[in-house]
Amino acid sequence: MDDSLTASGIVVALVAFGFPAFMLMVARALGSRRPDEVKNSVFESGIRPEVDARRRFSVKFHAVARLVLVLQAALTLIIPIALVFRGQASASLWAALALFFLPLTVGLVFAYRGGALRWE
Repeated sequence: MDDSLTASGIVVALVAFGFPAFMLMVARALGSRRPDEVKNSVFESGIRPEVDARRRFSVKFHAVARLVLVLQAALTLIIPIALVFRGQASASLWAALALFFLPLTVGLVFAYRGGALRWE
């Protein structure tokens, strides 16, 4: 492995961990420590909460949230693939993309037919 690559990786790691640690120390040293009723309330805006924050959500909400996360992860993966293989449309690339999106499409159709996307 190249020594300059290793050294630059170490520098990046030091900056990535050192800068946030330094900023946290500065904030702790310079920040105000005067608690009052507003600062000790649930929200700093001073507005009292209307309902308990630990209330239960519908199972449909969680199903839709999981579906959204899976589709966003797929889009996050497909954009770099499209950029890397720009102008190189081969049969193997299309086959790999089909294998990637086929289970996602089947799952989306299954969720739609099962009524998971209907919000009532």
